[in-house]
Amino acid sequence: MITVADIFNKPKIEIFPDFGTEKFCRDCRTRENDIKHEISMATRSFNYYVKLFGGDEKHLSKWQEEKAKSCAVNLGGYLEFLLEELDKSKIEDYCRAGEALGDAFIPFLPDMVFLMINSFQGAVETDLHWVSDMVLSDAIDISIGEFDYNKLEKYLPVRIVEIRQLLNALEGVNFIDERSGALNEAISCHESNIQKASNLLLITTIEGIVRSLGSFLAGMQQLQVNLQDKRKYASLEGFLNKIPWKADVQINGIKYGLLTGNYSSYKRSAPDYVWSNLTERLGFLCRRFKDNRNSILHGEETQYANALNSFLNFSALKEVLLTVQEYQAAYNNHISKYKFPDFDEAGRSV
Repeated sequence: MITVADIFNKPKIEIFPDFGTEKFCRDCRTRENDIKHEISMATRSFNYYVKLFGGDEKHLSKWQEEKAKSCAVNLGGYLEFLLEELDKSKIEDYCRAGEALGDAFIPFLPDMVFLMINSFQGAVETDLHWVSDMVLSDAIDISIGEFDYNKLEKYLPVRIVEIRQLLNALEGVNFIDERSGALNEAISCHESNIQKASNLLLITTIEGIVRSLGSFLAGMQQLQVNLQDKRKYASLEGFLNKIPWKADVQINGIKYGLLTGNYSSYKRSAPDYVWSNLTERLGFLCRRFKDNRNSILHGEETQYANALNSFLNFSALKEVLLTVQEYQAAYNNHISKYKFPDFDEAGRSV
């Protein structure tokens, strides 16, 4: 059982002081020191959240507060894991098992991704780690709060190519086809440097696609919900979070962690693939993306013709289209044949 005192005391104890010069001894000493360094980094991030909840959390939005609490719990779990590994017999067993690898053996592999996506700057301030194809150097800069958002422009040409490919692949899905004109217009506006028009088209069309996808899933999953209930589902956040979507698509475990923030690769039993529901798959739309979207649509934000907004919106569109494609495969292309029902005033199909 790990105690709070262990966080302070265990890293101070030298387990392998002057333990010899042969490779096994050096490996044990290296693993000990590397675990202690990782504990120091994780503790620094954990302490940031402790101070935050000691008085500064009032300036956070609801999703930021929830995300901060989740990150603190994740970091606490990671610290417990590291402190358990900081044990003489465990270190010896680990290094002894690695002897067969020879020069290929690495005494300790830090979980950089875990620390990045649970940092306050990365998880709460920027919330961009759901974009899984960012280069490592940019992800690190985001996590330490030293990122130049203008650098996001370099991702946009490839992102637009990916979106065009997805639109071609999804041709025949009626709720994509009927919005392809708006999406192509958004791309044309971007390429003509008319960024405000591009971003407005993107954020409204993204919500339309998500709601249409949800309508399809509600029918296929036989959910007893009234999608016309304006009190419950008027906002996209309510639509995604208040409906009991079934977990019926598999996604890569690391991507699942990046999308949801529920990343725990340090647990050796973590699965390669995870069953996810619509809330988990597109939950990032209810965080920073939502705040950004609302401030623009409500007229509070006027300076949204910039690299960050274009990157945020085109990246969100890519993930939404990928999600449609995943559900298309999961339901054997029924999504292409689906006819959206008309509803009466009670929300029943007619």
